[in-house]
Amino acid sequence: MVMFGLLNVKDQYTYEGQVVSNRPHGKGRYDFANGDKYIGDSKYGQPDGFGIYYYGNGAYYIGFFSVGKQSGIGTFEGKSVIIKGQWRNDKKHGLFLKTNKDQFKSYRQILNKGELNKEQ
Repeated sequence: MVMFGLLNVKDQYTYEGQVVSNRPHGKGRYDFANGDKYIGDSKYGQPDGFGIYYYGNGAYYIGFFSVGKQSGIGTFEGKSVIIKGQWRNDKKHGLFLKTNKDQFKSYRQILNKGELNKEQ
């Protein structure tokens, strides 16, 4: 049965949202001890589905997660760069569009498990 709850996992995170068997499951919000935040879908205690991950340094990733990792289509935006494409297990994988904000230049990239294969 899905319930709404507030969980506090010492030295890791606090969570507010849907809970099943005392674990995050459904829509909710994580506030991590390191200052990062995640708002979105969870399954069995970790981000899974669509969500937004905010890093403590101001960067963010919006897109899909699987078993707690960036997996699927998403966009990462940092202070000086925007990266749009597909991730697999927290690594860029496939075709990407990388835009350097300060230079107003965009590059098409092909990556395999986080390794750059080609840039145009």
